[in-house]
Amino acid sequence: DKHALRQEAVVSTQSTGEHNVACGACEAAGKHIAKKLYDIFVDPSISQMSRVALEILDQDVIAYEGFALDQPVNGVSQISLLIPIQSLRNLINMIKQGEYDKYIAEYQPGQRTQSVDPDVLASILERFLPKDRQRFSFKAFTQNKNEKEMNQLLEAVIKKLRSLDHGGMEGSSTPTLIARKLSRSNLNF
Repeated sequence: DKHALRQEAVVSTQSTGEHNVACGACEAAGKHIAKKLYDIFVDPSISQMSRVALEILDQDVIAYEGFALDQPVNGVSQISLLIPIQSLRNLINMIKQGEYDKYIAEYQPGQRTQSVDPDVLASILERFLPKDRQRFSFKAFTQNKNEKEMNQLLEAVIKKLRSLDHGGMEGSSTPTLIARKLSRSNLNF
């Protein structure tokens, strides 16, 4: 939590007496925390994810951002602490806001400034689908119509995301058609 991080930074500054050491330690800790949070989120061994888990991760990122904005050690810039968490923040925002239509329409293969990798986004979105979507189950049979439609749209988004880095759009739907469907469905978390 933010207060524990701040306390650690204060203790580090007091015990070493070396300002540069404290700054370096704070930045290294920030990078480590950001990497661990990102690694947890994209871990391929995680096959299911709930909206609650997404919210918990978002709260962890918010706590980290609050820590960075509090400038826990004089001389450590907020930006140097926020940059390591930015790719995770972008990924969470993309999923929560559900602006896949805009992302798909604006995607340019090989663009180094792309903030969210389409394959990473697709693999995370797959975790929100029912685990047994390939085989018949009672749950699939009893899903309400809206939930089924949302899952079908999510599957279409995943398919389009998977095709982005491979030079095109697979399937018969155009990106614009899917974008219109997504805009109407408000497919977000």
